[in-house]
Amino acid sequence: LMVKEMMMQGAESDGDIIDKSIQDIVTNTKGVVFFSTPHHGSWIATASWNLFYIRGLKDFVSILRPGPYLEELNDFFKSFCKARDIPVLSFSESDQTHLMGLSMVKAEVVPAESAYPGFGDFHVLESDHIQVCKPVSESDASYK
Repeated sequence: LMVKEMMMQGAESDGDIIDKSIQDIVTNTKGVVFFSTPHHGSWIATASWNLFYIRGLKDFVSILRPGPYLEELNDFFKSFCKARDIPVLSFSESDQTHLMGLSMVKAEVVPAESAYPGFGDFHVLESDHIQVCKPVSESDASYK
């Protein structure tokens, strides 16, 4: 989600407002790969809202909740990639993840419907949320 936000900020050409390094990233981006990114939000952000609110992390968690911000960000990014012919590859987890280190509490952190932004290539990997971006070998689908 940070990549999408950076691209949106870098695509705005308001002179000195945007950091030149972000504009350089936008200009030089040739493709984007997402690993279990909650493009449309994650239930866990909604479920843990009260916990993070108490700990003062509500702003961080609020962007992961389904809603207009994520939909607008995804719409922008889709148009952005199409206009610049930037390929997008997205992966999703298929296995449940152990939550909070407890072996008996498991859940799918980012469901496939949220991990697929609605454009680009999409693959579901046999992995949990923690391991999805860690290929086991060079023959692993996420490595190729």
